Amino acid sequence: MPRSLDKWFQDVITNEKRRQMRSGVSSQISNNEAIRKGLRRIPSKSELNAQADALNKKPLHHYVFCSHNIPYWRTCAKCGRDKASAARNAEMILTKSRCL
Repeated sequence: MPRSLDKWFQDVITNEKRRQMRSGVSSQISNNEAIRKGLRRIPSKSELNAQADALNKKPLHHYVFCSHNIPYWRTCAKCGRDKASAARNAEMILTKSRCL
C-alpha cells in the first residue's frame, strides 16, 4: 500500500528534527568534554609569555609601535614602512613633542 504524500512529508520532517537533536546533543557533549579536558591542560611557555606581554603593554602602545613592536619612526618590512615614511613619522613626532 503506497504512503500518502502528507505521511511522507511528516516522515521527512521528523527525521530531520531527530538528526538536528542528535547533532545538538553530540555537540553539547563534545563541548562539555573539551571544557573538562581543558581544565587540566597546562598552558605552554609561549602562551604564558603572550599573556604576560599583553598585560605589560601600556594602553597607548599602538600609537608608538606597530603590530610588530617596531617604533613608527623606524623602517618595518612587514608593514611596508620605508625610509621616507619612517623619516616623515619621525619628523611628525619631533614637531609634536616640541609643541608640548
